[in-house]
Amino acid sequence: MALACPGAEEVGVGACVSFRVQGKDFLFLYSTPLGYELKLTLDQSVAEAWALSTKQPELYRVNPRRKVFVTLRHDDPLPEETLSRWIEESYRLQLGSGA
Repeated sequence: MALACPGAEEVGVGACVSFRVQGKDFLFLYSTPLGYELKLTLDQSVAEAWALSTKQPELYRVNPRRKVFVTLRHDDPLPEETLSRWIEESYRLQLGSGA
């Protein structure tokens, strides 16, 4: 999903990979023993992320700086539509931040 964004590149190896545009990271992907954890920044969708974090705190976390952490376990279905929108939003935020 992240590499579908124009100009996106993958950086890193091993347990942590980041995706960046114009030198600024818009998505981090961490490998964990149970699956993966994603970290991205949201603006318009942060309320949606907060709501998910109250319903499923083991899967979604949001900090005051609008950083969103999503835990993806190997056996869980991938929330593709949500992740696709959020990755696109994080990407656009980095493009607009003077990157």
